[in-house]
Amino acid sequence: MKKLGQFTLIIAILSFVLSMFLFFKPVRTLEIIIMICAILAIVKGLFDLFSYFREKRKLKKASSATLIVGLLMIVLGVFLFFAPQFGLAFVGVVFAIWFLLEIIRNLIELFSETHTKDVIFWIAIVFNVISLIFAILLLIFPLYAAISFSLILALYFLFQSIALFLGFIVLRKVRKAI
Repeated sequence: MKKLGQFTLIIAILSFVLSMFLFFKPVRTLEIIIMICAILAIVKGLFDLFSYFREKRKLKKASSATLIVGLLMIVLGVFLFFAPQFGLAFVGVVFAIWFLLEIIRNLIELFSETHTKDVIFWIAIVFNVISLIFAILLLIFPLYAAISFSLILALYFLFQSIALFLGFIVLRKVRKAI
């Protein structure tokens, strides 16, 4: 549980740093962003797989959503890493799919957890819904997404970093309660 909390905090910090980079350097190479996101997708997918098998071993049950999203994230990450030109051509749609997968998993896990639905839970829901709106906008308007991609991506990573940080706080509370 402690390592899960630390990893959540690290991803939250990395997401925040990435959002700041995108706000202040919107024209900087999109290929670099695609490669970073490919690596993050692979790492996140591997972490999801690790979490799934660890939960299955310890608790004798695990969320299938974590396994499926983990596998899809690895496939997406490897594909983007080895075919960045595809990412450049379809960046809005590719990231919308990524974001939708992550947000859906976040919402499933938030509602399936047995912890109390306190203020932090509802704040996490709000930020996940805001992230969901941005992901849907990316999917519906890929041309607009390409034009304003850096800003939308920066906002997504900013809200995701806040949601992850709140998740870190919840994990700490759960760990202290155990």
